Amino acid sequence: MPKESTSTTREPNRPRIVEGILEGIFSGKYSPGDRLVSSSLAKEFGVSQTPIREALGTLSGMGVLSVKPNCGAVVRRFAPREVRDICQVRCALECLAITTACGRIPLKSLESLHNELTKQSKLRGTIGRQAIEDVKRTDTQLHDLVRQHTRNRFLTDELERIMILVRAIRDAAWNRLLETKSPDLVFVIQEAKEHLAIVDALILNDAKLAKRALYDHLRSGTRYIVRAVED
Repeated sequence: MPKESTSTTREPNRPRIVEGILEGIFSGKYSPGDRLVSSSLAKEFGVSQTPIREALGTLSGMGVLSVKPNCGAVVRRFAPREVRDICQVRCALECLAITTACGRIPLKSLESLHNELTKQSKLRGTIGRQAIEDVKRTDTQLHDLVRQHTRNRFLTDELERIMILVRAIRDAAWNRLLETKSPDLVFVIQEAKEHLAIVDALILNDAKLAKRALYDHLRSGTRYIVRAVED
């Protein structure tokens, strides 16, 4: 019985731990070259070392950690070029996903997003943390809808894996903007309009137009995401 209990609590912990460590890496809490010790992380996250080891293995597979014998997990330096490469792979996968998801996403979900994005495209004045959280939320909702309606399990799983990494970098980029200066209002409005173009194409059930709008959106957003790893 104890083994069964451990198994049921382990899996929900891993995504939380992976996201928490990624946030620490891209926020600067963990620096390149830092060694991540399982016992210390277990105390930090309030779990046993088993889900910590699983999370470190996942992060190693993502390329953000280097795991070596007798050294444990070491934080790798993430260069801007690597972030661009990740964005390129994400773009290829998600453009494929949207062509298969088009026509399968509930219209009610798309119309709700359309209304929210229309409000965001009309933002004025100073952009605060709550507005940024709203922008991140709608960004997550839209891309999750595309991923969840591909009906291709392998594509869905691969996109889910890469999106965990992309969102950690995205959040770090936004947080850096909030800490250093007022966020770029022009970019916020531009992103909302780009999202609207994707949603409108999906409402029209036009896969070709949706793919084009998504491609343009991902290409224009890459330079902002890269800020998270630039010195």
